[in-house]
Amino acid sequence: MTAFVYTCLLFFTIGFNTFTQALTEDAYLGYITEQFLHPYLNKKSNSDPVVIPTDVEDFLFNTLKSASLIKDKNELITIEPNFIGQANDVWIVTTPDKKLSVRKIRPPKFRVFNVARAEFLKQQNKHISFLPTLHYYDPSNGVTVYDYVEGNIIGLDKLTPEKLRKIGAMLKQLHQTPMDNYPMETLFNPMEIIEQKNKHYGINKERFNPRIAVVHDKIKTIFNAMTPKVTLCHNDILWSDIIYPEGEGTPKLIDLDSFGLGFPYWDLGSLISWSDLDDEETGYLLEGYGLKGNAQALEEIMVFKDIADLFEYYVNLKHEKVFNQLMLVKYGHRLLRKYDNTKSL
Repeated sequence: MTAFVYTCLLFFTIGFNTFTQALTEDAYLGYITEQFLHPYLNKKSNSDPVVIPTDVEDFLFNTLKSASLIKDKNELITIEPNFIGQANDVWIVTTPDKKLSVRKIRPPKFRVFNVARAEFLKQQNKHISFLPTLHYYDPSNGVTVYDYVEGNIIGLDKLTPEKLRKIGAMLKQLHQTPMDNYPMETLFNPMEIIEQKNKHYGINKERFNPRIAVVHDKIKTIFNAMTPKVTLCHNDILWSDIIYPEGEGTPKLIDLDSFGLGFPYWDLGSLISWSDLDDEETGYLLEGYGLKGNAQALEEIMVFKDIADLFEYYVNLKHEKVFNQLMLVKYGHRLLRKYDNTKSL
């Protein structure tokens, strides 16, 4: 533990922002690879092909056959695991006609997505070009099949001002989507979800900083005094959920498992938080959204950014990997620096 503390102090000395930027990309992808690609990496060298277990191949064949996308197992030309997030098992499957993304959402999260949402998304595919086409949803196991979206995730690509403006414009279009035919159901409320998860999983008191509890209460008080607008939202937008085609084309959104009613400024604030956008980058994003110079909107978005920081602090508190400990330092530092008038944990 002492070595870990000294390591963190060293990171702060050489520049905390540089440290967190590296964590967002390299450490996160390394952690995900180790945790969720492990069953597929039982090979002797990087030149060896990825081994797909027979049960996975059978599962993919049965899924795509049920979706009426293939008829024969020989139509599975290539299968590639593609696990970027921690809540899904994802495979990229090439067939003679299409390249598909097959997502199996780990329980209990798949219960958030449902038949009504799936049908609504299929209808929106006719009108919204930046959402991937949904071909199939199986409510019994949470499996979805989308068209695979070619391109680069924004965390691994240069975030130019023009790209950030386009992302802002895309989110604005999403939030303006008519809700006439949307099934009215539970609102995605990040503060409520934080408290529900803490109650369900408990809090690791050995690693929990009690000053965060004070920050939590401050943020909750501010949030409860707000009356945020409700629209259709992504609700779980990470840098890895925005795909850019080669060049300067129009971005697309993926990972629609939490798609539904929500707060549009939560989409913006959580993206700013989880993508570590600086003030200049945030300005370009909000300019594209049409909020340039809107001080009141910026203030509300920053509250949602802080909620996103708090959200991630509690998520990483439940795990004990070195990566999760580093995330506690990252988000805990940001929250205490703003609300506790301190520069240390």
